[in-house]
Amino acid sequence: PTIVKTDTVRLRAPNGAWIAVDPWVDRMVKADRDSLRPCESFRRLRTGDGRVAFLCPNGSFLCAELLEQQQLAATAMDLGDYGLFTTEPQSDGTLAIKASNDLYVAFDPLTRTLHAISKGIGPNEKFKLYTPPFPQ
Repeated sequence: PTIVKTDTVRLRAPNGAWIAVDPWVDRMVKADRDSLRPCESFRRLRTGDGRVAFLCPNGSFLCAELLEQQQLAATAMDLGDYGLFTTEPQSDGTLAIKASNDLYVAFDPLTRTLHAISKGIGPNEKFKLYTPPFPQ
């Protein structure tokens, strides 16, 4: 895909926590951070066809792990369709994120993990995206 624009973003899950890549546990993505550190930032790459990719602080792309119940992780070393997402703005100012498997990313409140498993958009499929300056 052709990258047409990049910026730095941070994402907040429905529980209000910042979304981050855990560099020590299989590079899985969790929503369990109360404060901002570098691991909560993502480089958003926008493609010419309207999709986005998220480059993580560890240098890998965010993707839905096929063998790990579609859990989001920073494990893709190169950008392919599995690392591309479609974002859909919602009327309440949040956005829904659809993965390459054509399912929405959902927040699991028990494990605080993110999985691309939802067929529809409900409260656990709505995220807040921030650009600089970031809130504290």
